[in-house]
Amino acid sequence: MKDDKLVSGVVGGNNFQEYFCSNSEHAEMGDLLLEVDALILAENLTGAEVDTLEAAWKYGMISSGDCPSKVGRNKLLSKGILCQTSCESEGYAFSVTYPRGYTVYKALQLLLNFKHRTI
Repeated sequence: MKDDKLVSGVVGGNNFQEYFCSNSEHAEMGDLLLEVDALILAENLTGAEVDTLEAAWKYGMISSGDCPSKVGRNKLLSKGILCQTSCESEGYAFSVTYPRGYTVYKALQLLLNFKHRTI
C-alpha cells in the first residue's frame, strides 16, 4: 500500500460513512469488504486509470476512441471496474461497473478529498 496512514485516516473518519452510506455497526460483512477493497484499489490506481475512470464516470459511457488511456482502460477492465459493451456507432463502449466500479470511484473521491484537506 502506498500510504497506510492515508487509508487508516480515511476509514477512521466520518466521511467514510458518508461516502459509502455505511455504518460499520450495522453493515453486512460483504458490503464492508467491498468498501475496504475499493479503498485499496483506488489508492493504487495509476494516473492513466484515474483519468479513464473519471471520464467514464463523467460521461456514463465512453467509446474506445474517447478513452484518455487505452492502457488505463485495459487495466480497469481486468480489475472489474469498467465493463465493455458493443455499440453500433462506435464498435465498443466502456462504462463503470456496479457495485465494484461505483464503489472504487466513491473511494477515489474520498481519498482525493482527504489528501486535499491534509495538504
